[in-house]
Amino acid sequence: MALITNTEADTLLSASSVWTALTEALKTTHIESATVLLNSLNWKGVVTSVAQADSWPRTSVLDREGRVVTSTEVPSAIQNACAQLALKAAAGKALYPDYASQKVISKSASGGPASVQTVWSEGSSEPSHKWPEIHVLFSQFIISNDQLLRG
Repeated sequence: MALITNTEADTLLSASSVWTALTEALKTTHIESATVLLNSLNWKGVVTSVAQADSWPRTSVLDREGRVVTSTEVPSAIQNACAQLALKAAAGKALYPDYASQKVISKSASGGPASVQTVWSEGSSEPSHKWPEIHVLFSQFIISNDQLLRG
């Protein structure tokens, strides 16, 4: 289960001494971790086959220029994002927020639509590893929170 192969990641990350020093088994582990994260996102379109393990390839997807994304392969932007996330994991970075190591210092609720804000010990509104430099690679394929889906 992976959005890219070790060989594809090797090509994309050939300039990284961290990546090139890894064993094939560790590369596979980090690629699979990156794939799990990417598979958890709310992508535009529909998986090509309900039997496929990963969220790509997909059908009914347009890029930001309105071009149809082929339904037979994973777009290069997604491959690049997967490689970059695998590299983050290889460098010892957590791909997911670490809620267990932080304490909630306050919670507040506001009127109107139910809204609760939690303040964590590090001062942020929520532990986060959003990796904006990687998110920009694939954001065109994500269903944003402000889009309304109609059936």
